[in-house]
Amino acid sequence: MKSITPSELDKCLKSGDSVRLLDVREEGEWAVCSIPGGILRPLSTAEAWLAEEAQSAEPIVVYCHHGIRSARVCEALRHLGKENVRNLTGGIDAWRVDVNPSMPAY
Repeated sequence: MKSITPSELDKCLKSGDSVRLLDVREEGEWAVCSIPGGILRPLSTAEAWLAEEAQSAEPIVVYCHHGIRSARVCEALRHLGKENVRNLTGGIDAWRVDVNPSMPAY
């Protein structure tokens, strides 16, 4: 599975690279914190959106709290034919540590 570190993603976003950032946590987690530009796509509702996201022309980065749920979504997207998809290593928790320490932890 391809992955991307929080620092690499931060650099990508700051340079203006086109990337679709999918947050597969649940709404309650999203309410605590999120990465700017992220799109909430809860894993619990994946049946409703997974096939549509697999058709996206943009590269996709998927994240969750620590990277476990997002890894499952990355594999599902690849199974549906999406090749340019990466998992955020360590999830939003690693993002908070490496990129945005002022982000609330949970």
